[in-house]
Amino acid sequence: MTATGKDFELSALVRAGGPRVKLASFTVTCERASTQTSANWTFGGMSGIANPPNPVPVGYVSPLRKSDGTVLANAVFNIQDVPGDGSVGLTMLRIDFLPESGLTGAVKLGATSCSPTP
Repeated sequence: MTATGKDFELSALVRAGGPRVKLASFTVTCERASTQTSANWTFGGMSGIANPPNPVPVGYVSPLRKSDGTVLANAVFNIQDVPGDGSVGLTMLRIDFLPESGLTGAVKLGATSCSPTP
C-alpha cells in the first residue's frame, strides 16, 4: 500500500497569525509479507513546520506558533498503530488544532496500513 501526494498547502492558521504549512511531496508505504509488515514515509519541500529530527521518534510533536509564541496547533509526526498481530498503521503527519487557533479538529496527511499475507 502506498499513499502519495504533492503540493499540499494548509493556510487555515494564517488567519490566526500562524504559519502557512506546505509540503512539496510525500510518500507513505506499507509492505507486507507472510509473518510481518513494515511501514515507512518520506517528504520533501516542507515549510511552516520545523523539520523533525532524523530519525523521527514515534509521535514527535512540533508546535505551530504565532509570532508571539502562542501555540495554535501541534504537528504530530510518525504516528504508529502496532496492535501486535503483525499489522501496522502509519500516519506521516497529523495537525491537531488547539482552541487558540479558533479551529477544531485535525488534518491527517499520508496514512496507510497493512496486515501480513495469509
